[in-house]
Amino acid sequence: MAPLPVISNVYRITINYASANGIAPRNVFHLRSPSGDVTEIADRITDAAQDQPMMTGMSPDFTPPNFSIIPLDGSTATSVHDFPEGCWSTNSSGGQISPASAAIVSFRTGIRGPRGRGRVFIGPLNEDTIEDGFFIGDNLNDLPNAWIEFATALATGDPAMVLGVASYVHEDFEALTTINTPQLLGTMRRRQDQLR
Repeated sequence: MAPLPVISNVYRITINYASANGIAPRNVFHLRSPSGDVTEIADRITDAAQDQPMMTGMSPDFTPPNFSIIPLDGSTATSVHDFPEGCWSTNSSGGQISPASAAIVSFRTGIRGPRGRGRVFIGPLNEDTIEDGFFIGDNLNDLPNAWIEFATALATGDPAMVLGVASYVHEDFEALTTINTPQLLGTMRRRQDQLR
């Protein structure tokens, strides 16, 4: 992993999914918070994610037990926080999985180019949520809506926390302006490699 940048008041959040079928997914996103208290930030994340299907399309076998927070201040160590029941949930009943298939949660900011956009891969997906390389059914709306609700809950709390894109090259952070999920699936080759 490349060295972490120093970006004031920005935190790197890693969702540590449970391991299932030889696969242990991880997701990373960033937020900005005026609070330097990682426990307060962790509480706000779990409150905002409560009852939100943040992992729509995935098997409940992958429901994450915890998440990590790294302040991008250049010195503070990683802290790990447990998810209470009902956080970072799925609306799927399970079933066969497609190991390399993932839905994409696309993050856009007001800045053009790679510096102003990011994404999270949600997967591996259950086979009943995909067809011919596309994310199908209500999942296509449920997933981005859960992330929009999550971002809104963070932004309207006290203190306000902003979901966004951190550029490690430029050492800066831009707040999100849009969140969506394209119908075309992403491919996670590294997850497929875990099965070898």
